[in-house]
Parts: sequence; C-alpha cells; structure tokens
Amino acid sequence: MGVCTSSRPKKILQEIKDIDSQIQAIENKSKKPLPVVSEKQLYKRFWEVSQRTVKHPNGPEVEYQLMGHPPTFKYVVVFPFHSKTKQVTLIRQWQQGLNQWWWQFPTGGHKPQNKDELKSGADELSEEARLRGGRWYYLIDEGKQIIETSFSKNGFMPLLVVDPVKDPNPRNMDAEEEGLIEIHTVDVHVMQRLIETGRMVPSSVCCAMLALKKLADDDLFHI
Repeated sequence: MGVCTSSRPKKILQEIKDIDSQIQAIENKSKKPLPVVSEKQLYKRFWEVSQRTVKHPNGPEVEYQLMGHPPTFKYVVVFPFHSKTKQVTLIRQWQQGLNQWWWQFPTGGHKPQNKDELKSGADELSEEARLRGGRWYYLIDEGKQIIETSFSKNGFMPLLVVDPVKDPNPRNMDAEEEGLIEIHTVDVHVMQRLIETGRMVPSSVCCAMLALKKLADDDLFHI
C-alpha cells in the first residue's frame, strides 16, 4: 500500500519552504531539552507510568510522572472519507476515564512490526471501521508526530483515506474493545457538529481539521 501525493504549484511550494525556514530560525534560538538525571518505570500494563528526573536551568532537580503506550509510544488516527456521498466513517467508543461513550476516528497503536504508519492505519481501519483500501495521505510530514499532552510520551500520526470499501474479512478487534465500539457513517456537517458540541476526542478533532484542509486543497470537498 502506497501513499498518494499532491502536486502543488511552485509558488505554494516556495511559500511552504519560506515558512519552514522561519520556524527553523525560531527553534534554533530556543532552549535545548533539559538534562535527564534519571528515569525509572513505575508501572506497566496497557499504559506505562514512569518517573523522570530532570535538571532545570536554574539549578534544582525536579521529578515528573509521565504516561504513554509502549512499546512505540506512537499511534495513528485515520479519517475515512467517502467522496461520492461526502460522508465520513466514525466510531463511537466507550472511554475508560470518563466512563462515557465518545466519538472518534479509527485509532490505534503503531505496531513495531509494521513498516510505516500507513500499515498501522490500514490495520485499524479494518479492525475498528470494517473498511479497507482507498487512497491514503499523510496529513503531516512523513516521520513526524503530534504530541498528545505535555505529560504524555505519546505522539500520533493523522492519516486520510479516501474511498475505502467494505472489508469482507476484517481484522479481529482487541478483546477489551469487543462490544464497546459502534460504527457510524455520517455527513461531514454532522461530524463538525460533534466537534462543536464537545463530543469528539482531541486527537480525532485535530485529524478532522487537517483532513478537511487536505480535501479542500485537493478540491475533493469544500465546506
């Protein structure tokens, strides 16, 4: 499975290059990562909790408790878009922390055995949305990730897949997810309303915003 790329006018490519140079200039002047004095694992199951001690610039050593999903601490979020109907496929899943059902896109860990995030994305699309195939796009630069929160080791890669089809032989769900996922295909405007009313998890909100921009840039959908 390969990734689709979009051809952009030279003017746009130059503008992007100029913006990247501005960002790099700011980051080059910024402070460097703090020295890590020690780090130890406190707990590990589905989540890993660790304690990291760092040395602050003004002298003291400070301890922080961090969380993340081992072993890669990276996951994928997939935005499945159906171009003919202008709809998206979402899942409604029980969220452990709030003990409530929230909306999100197919989401799951980037497995070490997978060559890249696209393969992990295809696995989650089959497992959670019962879909496969389609045209795939990275929504941020390949090899990058968006951090989850400041106290999390996790980062995620948002992906777009256009026109996936029903998977006749979907992957098995994880045991802890059985019976806790609903699949819904809705209009884009319904998805937007779910975001506006605070019903969608943050990583999926981020993925949706990037996907809508990508679809507009490629003239596939305009709000």
